[in-house]
Amino acid sequence: MTLPNEWVKTFHNVVYWAVERHDVVVKNIYWTHGLYDGIIILEAPDAEAAMSVFLHLDSLGNVRTHSFQAFSKEEMGEILARFE
Repeated sequence: MTLPNEWVKTFHNVVYWAVERHDVVVKNIYWTHGLYDGIIILEAPDAEAAMSVFLHLDSLGNVRTHSFQAFSKEEMGEILARFE
């Protein structure tokens, strides 16, 4: 039986192992309860690099990913300025 703290350490190591191969940076990992067990905040140079990490993690078979793109207040201001 894998103890929860062993699983967390293993998952943490796997995430960092995956991102090192794809020029992506882990900004933070949050553990949650509810629909998702955790949230990983990544910074990637482009969508393709981020997708390569998701596919890498998905290929392990015991991890499922969902991606969301987020924008800062400043980035959202630039996006909204395009509508003016």
